[in-house]
Amino acid sequence: MLIRPRQQILEIWRGVARLSDPAGQGRQTAEANSITDAEKLLCLMYPAYELDGFRLDTPDETADDVLDALRTLGDRVSIPRHLTEMIADFLEAYTEPDGTPVFSGGNCLVTADPGSRPAPAQLRLDVVNSLSMSLTLTLTSLRFLKAFGREVRRPDLRRRIAAVEEGLGKRLTASMVGLIRSFAVRTLPHTSPEGRALLGMLGNAQAHSRNADTRLANLLRPIRFGLIDLLDGADAPPGLDDDEMLFECGWAWSVRKDAPLLTTAQDIGGQPDGVAEPVPDLYFTVIALDGLMDIFTDRTLMLSLLTAEQQQLAHTLRLQAELTHRYWSVVACFGDGTWPLERLPWQTVDGRASDYFTLLVMSVVAQDLLRRQAGDEDLERTIRTIELLAIRARIPQRGETAVAGRTRSAPAVNLELPGSETLGPPLRWPLSDFPTVLLKRAVQFAGLAHEPESRDRLLRLAEATLAHVWESRRQYGPADGLWHEPSRLPDDAAAPVAPSWTHTERVVESLVAAAGMLRGAPLRSTRVTELARGMILEAEHLLGQELLQVASGPVSSLHTSLQRMQSRLRRAREILGERPGSAYAIVAEVLRELDELTAARQHSTSARA
Repeated sequence: MLIRPRQQILEIWRGVARLSDPAGQGRQTAEANSITDAEKLLCLMYPAYELDGFRLDTPDETADDVLDALRTLGDRVSIPRHLTEMIADFLEAYTEPDGTPVFSGGNCLVTADPGSRPAPAQLRLDVVNSLSMSLTLTLTSLRFLKAFGREVRRPDLRRRIAAVEEGLGKRLTASMVGLIRSFAVRTLPHTSPEGRALLGMLGNAQAHSRNADTRLANLLRPIRFGLIDLLDGADAPPGLDDDEMLFECGWAWSVRKDAPLLTTAQDIGGQPDGVAEPVPDLYFTVIALDGLMDIFTDRTLMLSLLTAEQQQLAHTLRLQAELTHRYWSVVACFGDGTWPLERLPWQTVDGRASDYFTLLVMSVVAQDLLRRQAGDEDLERTIRTIELLAIRARIPQRGETAVAGRTRSAPAVNLELPGSETLGPPLRWPLSDFPTVLLKRAVQFAGLAHEPESRDRLLRLAEATLAHVWESRRQYGPADGLWHEPSRLPDDAAAPVAPSWTHTERVVESLVAAAGMLRGAPLRSTRVTELARGMILEAEHLLGQELLQVASGPVSSLHTSLQRMQSRLRRAREILGERPGSAYAIVAEVLRELDELTAARQHSTSARA
């Protein structure tokens, strides 16, 4: 199947609208939590924020096919009102009576022992997923409400919008504070099991090479000093200023224990005590960085969505993200030979190894490549790696089919949540979204590609992955047409099953990224550009010869035809720089017509002879 972002997003919207109750009843269920409810809202809000053709905040400009997809939510006037109430309901559901925003994981958290259940205090713990998701949700919702508010004349509705905007601003500030307090740095002695594991990922031979140790220390030194400055010394782990000490940085799964409180001018309620060990986790680091990318976009700046205080918080988060990107890029791409990233599977410092971790590291590297506009060689190596990951995960290639409703073999991981045991049984975070993560990164890398051939390979991979993911949608019950949690799929295929908003939102995000890529200018092939330029020169020369032979006097059909060719060649020159393939096609047609004129003249000359 081809990637058709508009049609596919609208098909997903039909399913989301079907599960959204316009009366505002029944949204909070036993399966609800701040993460899945945010993901559900983002399935609607994110495309409406990123793609002008999906905007819902200006009723008179809402496209007809969008209205058709969301018809169960109402008409062009009632849909934005209903979305406003959905946002308000979310804020009310996930705000404590004292006004503190809630970022709990709820039933996303499971225990290491299948026979036990999380303690109530554990279910209320803030998790990085919710903190990060709230960044995107609040920004998309604020943009929607600001635009919709300009269309509203009723005083009561304007007051309602203003109140919701205030709640969103408070949640945005609280999520930024929570992410700052969840950032973690851990030092690792070379001789510790974690230090040896990290050196092992860098290559056994290099681990015992003094030159390699020196080179690694030199690469990490600016990051080390940056972290010391960022943490202001007092909050830095012991040994961070020692070049002989290894370290890692990123985000823990929740607010780290002993994280200092942050003073804010805006009242955001209480800041919870942290329980997470200050141990960066790859998965939660990637989740945090994904959300932060929305904070740092030009769109957020141009729309003035951040207050002055939020901009200061964003500055701290940008430093955290920058240092994290640089650290993982150094580690993943260290050495002159094969990158650690290319040696599958990736092994974390606690000894776990999985292709899922490779994909996570690649996610950080992808963002770094995008940030620094890396060259084709680095991209080629990542393309080979992501293609290999798809093969190892048995993503069906062209000509293969997957079993509908069932995912094929792909890495499944249970993450330990160190520190959670202080409030109850040890908790885990289950992951089973490898195909949708792979889809997202394939599209993201395609957007990075500088050469048409590289983009073509990545789009083929994205198409194969999307076809695989698309076939695994639920085909029965209330979640018909959306995605489910594979591990929770009942044996009876017709039995009702709750949708997996994580999978659904990830697919929507990938389709939005694909649409954004298609909105840009097509990639220009140097080879095609040079070929088209040479063809233009040949066509202009031949056309000049023909014009010399046109007799002066009344305008003939031949003279009109030659003038039309001249105009088309001017058009080819105009678009050569941006669209060399189109210029090639125009010139090829002109050359064909010129050759027909030459052939006709030669035939006429032969006949007279």
